Amino acid sequence: MICFAREGKGDLYKLPPRKEPPTNNWQDESGLESDLSAPVWASYIMELSLVLVNEQSLSLQELGSLISKQFPLLSSNCLLREVSSFKLHKRAKTVELTCQYEVLDPMKVWQRFEQVEGEVPKMSLQKVALNGTDLGAMGIGVVDFYDSFLMPDTPKEGRWLSESSFISGRKLTKSTDLYTKPQEVQVQCVIPYSREDQLTTPLSLLARELKKVGEQTLNDRSCYYKEMTECKLTRSRFYFTLYFQII
Repeated sequence: MICFAREGKGDLYKLPPRKEPPTNNWQDESGLESDLSAPVWASYIMELSLVLVNEQSLSLQELGSLISKQFPLLSSNCLLREVSSFKLHKRAKTVELTCQYEVLDPMKVWQRFEQVEGEVPKMSLQKVALNGTDLGAMGIGVVDFYDSFLMPDTPKEGRWLSESSFISGRKLTKSTDLYTKPQEVQVQCVIPYSREDQLTTPLSLLARELKKVGEQTLNDRSCYYKEMTECKLTRSRFYFTLYFQII
């Protein structure tokens, strides 16, 4: 028998990263000019923690075959690359291991979320709007917000809560480095849920916005989605971080 370990399947809900689009830097106030007319999505590594109960020693190929039989989603679009950790618990007769899968076709991941329909759990507004829609209206909470183009009031690694950044009215820094280097926005998010559809419905709404062709907006600033990382799944919360490139 195989089951997921603690927080072991968070990467199953990860969305594909975007390959860097072609850019021109004209060294003027407009900064980088990105070609967003034809987005290209990259393959990525998905890390899953699993527990094997009453299983004898298996080769990597046998292990991959066993996991694929129990989780068909992994066999259809994923390739087992590595077993990065392995712990044997003799008394409990279990093996805990971490497997790294490469997601080969990102389009299948987008399609999985695009087909989901359902009601979004009620949540207060988060004051972080993606393409004009508040993330709270999608059922997504904002835990932390970092914009490298803004100067923080206190030296806390440049991070602050999203709501406080709007209330305090931080000003743009005059550093020339910030104007010449590509600027990035990180949004640390959480989706509370009690059933899986309460998790997948907000993700489906998010996927539709992130996959749009052309420029996107984050609080009315032009940007494009780069990647989703730090996916952690608990019994009632799904945490992840979104990265956006300011253009």
